[in-house]
Amino acid sequence: MKRVTCELFIWDDELVPDANSMETSMEERKNVAVGCAT
Repeated sequence: MKRVTCELFIWDDELVPDANSMETSMEERKNVAVGCAT
């Protein structure tokens, strides 16, 4: 798994339409978003 920074997380969300089909679960994505917010 690659480390995801806030910017990459946001850009991946925009540029990778099939991100949900990857290993990244919604919970993980939320955790990243929370990590970015703090």
